Amino acid sequence: MTAHLQSFGEWQIQKDIIYLDNGAFGSCPKSVVEKQKNIRQHIEENPHEFFERSYVSGLEASRRSLAGFLHVDYRDIFLLPGATHAMNVVIQSLRFDPDDELLTTNVAYSSVRMVLDHVAKRDGAHIVVVDVPLLVTGPEDVTQRILAGVTSRTRFAVIDHIPSRTGVVLPAKQIVKELESRGIDTLVDGAHAPGMIHLDLEDINAAYYVANCHKWMCAPRGIGFLHVRRDRARNIKPLVIARSPYVVGKSKHSVLEHNFGWMGTYCPSAMLSLPSAIDHLNTVMPGGYNDLTSRNHDLAVLARRIVCKAIGVDVPCPDSMIAAMATIPLPDSPGPEQEASGPFVGAGL
Repeated sequence: MTAHLQSFGEWQIQKDIIYLDNGAFGSCPKSVVEKQKNIRQHIEENPHEFFERSYVSGLEASRRSLAGFLHVDYRDIFLLPGATHAMNVVIQSLRFDPDDELLTTNVAYSSVRMVLDHVAKRDGAHIVVVDVPLLVTGPEDVTQRILAGVTSRTRFAVIDHIPSRTGVVLPAKQIVKELESRGIDTLVDGAHAPGMIHLDLEDINAAYYVANCHKWMCAPRGIGFLHVRRDRARNIKPLVIARSPYVVGKSKHSVLEHNFGWMGTYCPSAMLSLPSAIDHLNTVMPGGYNDLTSRNHDLAVLARRIVCKAIGVDVPCPDSMIAAMATIPLPDSPGPEQEASGPFVGAGL
């Protein structure tokens, strides 16, 4: 996570570590850690009062903050422990006929493939895997590769927004639109997207969108979200069936709120700290969140260009298709006689 120099003191990373792997388990700024600590203290001061009176309003405040960040109605979004949990909720809720085809790509996260395998075996469906290579010429190239995997039996698709394997920003809106026109619902795995790029989920208009907040949003670990388009909400059931503080039909609350309103007793301090993390993203740079994402993109583009030149390889995709991380193809491994003076040594790698 790169930011203005004045913000470096916000991080608790060991001083001898240059932390480049924010997209794995994230890193949380001190101000957000302190906010979570205060919330935990508040819970412990009167647990009964908190869970019976404060929990629902606090969770709604977090959802409203996130919804504003993602440009969606807060009633169509709910917080869950992570994108993997949210992915399981969607895929395990759906039912397919024998010989239906479930479309995904070779860059899908391993957990996604596992839950698809589980559901395909359960219902007798088949998984079709489309190859999306690191070397692509542009967004249309990716879209056409995915559409080439569609047949008359395709019923559902799971597409990454920014695959962790390549770091390439896939054209989610375009892919969703093309699949939707063919009668295919799409689940977008946006695990790395929030905090790395500008997101407008209403504009993308996927049937389902899941992501994490602990990665590039720098929120505490244990926060992901599920966004379900209103016309698909009744299809989706929680993995944990429990009572709900929301009543559908007698108030403003949505089906999604009713179904996911209570997951049992757990510590919600991470989820309730989310507004603080969003505030941090909006204030860490003078120009706000857009300034932050632009600077991170520019640094990733520059670093990729420097390394590619040093080791003698071409950039694998246009600069516009990466955000804050990039994958670089390595040249053929040098032989023993080249190791002491090869391109990696010369580049200081």
